[in-house]
Amino acid sequence: MNALDALDLADFQWTAHTESVWRDPVFDVPALQQGLRRQFVSILGRLKQATDPLSPLGLALLGQAGAGKTHLVSALRGEAQRMGALFVFVDLTDV
Repeated sequence: MNALDALDLADFQWTAHTESVWRDPVFDVPALQQGLRRQFVSILGRLKQATDPLSPLGLALLGQAGAGKTHLVSALRGEAQRMGALFVFVDLTDV
């Protein structure tokens, strides 16, 4: 088998695509990012009670490829919806 044949057999569908942010993760282990998730819920709670009409700042997630950022954003999006908050996803991966 040559290198191109081996590459053709490789399964690259294990990665999370940015479109998956809009679906709940099939598997999720909240304890893996427990601190960040708690911080996110706290920020959302404060934003919901805020009376300032200005747009809130976003929360930037940085990390190496494959670290689980898209999976985490999907979970955070779900939490925002459960709390009745709006969620805006800005994909800056190509910037």
